[in-house]
Amino acid sequence: MMLSGKGVFISKTSEKKRQNPKTKKPKSLYYAIFTAIFALAALTIFLQPWSTNDANKALLPSNEENDSSNEEIGEQPNLPLRNYFKQDGDVAYFLGMGNEYASFKETTAWLFDNYVEVQEDNGGAVIQKVYHIQQNAIELVYEEIIEKEKKSFTLAQLNQLDSLHIILQWPIVSGETFENKSVTYPVNFKTPYKNYDNLIQISEAVEGGKNHFYYDDEDGLIAEQYIMNEGGEVTSVLASINEPPITK
Repeated sequence: MMLSGKGVFISKTSEKKRQNPKTKKPKSLYYAIFTAIFALAALTIFLQPWSTNDANKALLPSNEENDSSNEEIGEQPNLPLRNYFKQDGDVAYFLGMGNEYASFKETTAWLFDNYVEVQEDNGGAVIQKVYHIQQNAIELVYEEIIEKEKKSFTLAQLNQLDSLHIILQWPIVSGETFENKSVTYPVNFKTPYKNYDNLIQISEAVEGGKNHFYYDDEDGLIAEQYIMNEGGEVTSVLASINEPPITK
């Protein structure tokens, strides 16, 4: 074996060279052991997988607070108009007057943080509606009668849908207009479910009359009215949530 730095060759056939002075034998042997251990440690480090990413991580302090905050991003976006819909899974019952299909059952399902589906079943048809909640507006992006089963959407598919029309616009300012709608705020309205104040009333002129929609910032839609030009009226008002209404 060659001892690094000494140039001494040890051979079994050279007995004389193995007969070193006692004072030198321990030093040479200890030096050889130290060199072998050092070489083995260096080889172990060299074979250890390492990358520039590992180096960067080693140089950067850990930040557990930032890691936890990243997990929370997107869980509950700051979208104030979300409040104008009911909770996921809520089933609301509306009592109607003026038309046999004015009464309906409304089922709410939150598809994503900014997309909500509302199904309306009036006994004659079931309508599937999907709304896109943005920072400053609620847009209706899908509305179709369900023939056999409702349509399912991925988030990517929903993001490709165009706006059919705007339902509400933020901020809420009485007297403001958007599309062909006007805003009145605040409005009081009495329903079989409870008495409301501070409602938003959205009005729009339609063929033969005028539509009024009333929205609460906790219960969402609570009433619809269609007032005909000749004086007739069709009204649907919220009667109960998550339990069938008691009718007299």
